[in-house]
Amino acid sequence: MRPFSAVSLAPYATTPSVGSAGFSDVPAWVAAQAQTIAYFRGWAPVTALQLEYSLLERTPEGELLPMAEALGMGVLPWGLMPKSIRH
Repeated sequence: MRPFSAVSLAPYATTPSVGSAGFSDVPAWVAAQAQTIAYFRGWAPVTALQLEYSLLERTPEGELLPMAEALGMGVLPWGLMPKSIRH
C-alpha cells in the first residue's frame, strides 16, 4: 500500500471543482491524518471511506467506524458476505 502524502493530494485539494475526497481500504490513522491536514490547510474535507466490512469478521467496528463517525465521514461498505457464504 502506498502511504498517504499531503503532497500527492495538493493539486486536487486546491482545485475549485473538487468538493470532497474519499478513501478506500486505508487504516484509520491514514484517514484521520488526511482529514486533519485537509482541515488545517483549508482543503476539501474527506467525506467518504470505502472499506471491506464482512458480516462474519467485523474488524472495522474497532477503529474505522468510530473514527468515521467522529470526523463526519460516510462509510461505504463492500464485501458484506464472505465468498464461502455466496457460493
